[in-house]
Amino acid sequence: MAYGKKDNQQSRRRKKREGRAEQAISKSKGKVVEDFERKPVILEVEEEPTQTASPDNIQTTLDVNLAEMDGKVKGFGLFPQSAGSYPNDAVRIDLYNQADEYLGTNYRTSGYTIESKLGENTITLDVEKHIQELGYIAGRYRTVYKFHRNILGSGDGHKLVVQEISANGMELRVRPVYSATLDNSTFIEAFGNGLFELEKSKTITNLFLFKTAQSGVQVFDYVQDRFTIEDNPYSIIFKLRSPIPGDILVGDELWLAQQVSDDFETSLTIKPPSLVPPLKQIAGPNFEIFAKQRTGISTNYKDKEDLVMVCLI
Repeated sequence: MAYGKKDNQQSRRRKKREGRAEQAISKSKGKVVEDFERKPVILEVEEEPTQTASPDNIQTTLDVNLAEMDGKVKGFGLFPQSAGSYPNDAVRIDLYNQADEYLGTNYRTSGYTIESKLGENTITLDVEKHIQELGYIAGRYRTVYKFHRNILGSGDGHKLVVQEISANGMELRVRPVYSATLDNSTFIEAFGNGLFELEKSKTITNLFLFKTAQSGVQVFDYVQDRFTIEDNPYSIIFKLRSPIPGDILVGDELWLAQQVSDDFETSLTIKPPSLVPPLKQIAGPNFEIFAKQRTGISTNYKDKEDLVMVCLI
């Protein structure tokens, strides 16, 4: 009997301890849940800032460091910028709209300057002016600037005519085209002698024959041919790095230019100009002056209906 009583007491104590433990666990769980509900975990995602295309915060005049771009051929701007002398350096701009559709080309922009800043040559481009020179006054555009050295002819000047194309399309013969509006003397001199007086190793670098702004082929070598045509200025045979494009045919007009440096590309939004025409301010009526003082005839005041009725009669 003593043992049975003792076992019952131990059993009651064990159940009591288990009850306390369950209460403690329940309270602990409740606290954890309460803490999570009171202090939820929030993940904050930082969005990337977007750049607006507001016309008020876009720079329309850009500085291009020639020292950084001039990795192909040194010295852009050393030659004259006039189309009448050869070689001549020109800044060309190709214009595209926001949908990347080609809009046009100006082969010789005028709104730029070249100066030395901190020991390096810098070219300043007036992008807005260049776009407006192509006839576009407002909108968002993409511009691609090309820095060319025109060796024989140019997109806005003299041209070379294709006389013959080899069967494999890797060579072609050209002759100069005489212009009716431009001075031909310097061009003919450059075709017959000037090109061959230049250092070929420097001239041949990135040398292209262009038909249009969108069509051209790179030149591998060139030689003067005095046998096929024996009269000065003879003819020139160009060897190409790849077969001539199918859109260049015998009789087409080309020009020879060197790509002096890498292209420079930028985008610009031009704010529309005010469409309200300027108004001239005129003085209001002076009721202190009587008509009879000037004409001898005084009139009464008229309202709108009176004036309309007079016009209809």
